[in-house]
Order: sequence, then structure tokens, then C-alpha cells
Amino acid sequence: MLDTRAGRSGGIAVVRAEDLKAGARTNPMAELVFHMHSDASEGWFGQVDAMDACYRATFNYYGVMGEPGRIHCPEDLTPLRPIPLPPRVDPFVESYLHPEDAP
Repeated sequence: MLDTRAGRSGGIAVVRAEDLKAGARTNPMAELVFHMHSDASEGWFGQVDAMDACYRATFNYYGVMGEPGRIHCPEDLTPLRPIPLPPRVDPFVESYLHPEDAP
């Protein structure tokens, strides 16, 4: 579940996450697949059909690479539950995670 209004409502969820083992900061390091769902509803202009769509986004160290693209949804649309991160990473641990940034 994403910590947004849409995520809490079930309208958008991450359904797949893959570690791509980048090797360099500019190479793809992770890929996420998002599922978006909207129930059928009655609107100002008549009936609006239910909608399901999935998008793939690839990331490197600097952020999203290019534009997320629409894909066929995977069969399993079970939302992933992220592991909670600590509120702050100790500087000693951070120096091992990113030794190039250490003093």
C-alpha cells in the first residue's frame, strides 16, 4: 500500500518490485509495477466503466528513468507490503552504504 490517499483507498498499489543489480549509479537498479483500479460509477456524463491499468517504472540511483509505461497487468495483483524503514540511518551505517560520500 502506498502512503497516499489513492494508496490507502486501494486505487493504486505496487504489485511487483525487482532488484536489477545495477552495478553503476546510472544503470537500472530497480523496477516497480503499479496497479491502478477505479470502480464503475455513475458520473455527470453517464456511466463510467471500471478501469484496471498497470504501469512499469524503472529507477536508477538518480530516480525514474524515462517515462513509466503502460503494460499488461500481471495475473497476481496482490499489493506488496513494504518493510518499514527506520526513521534515521546512523552515520556509521550510512558510510558503509555509500562509502563514496563518507568524509
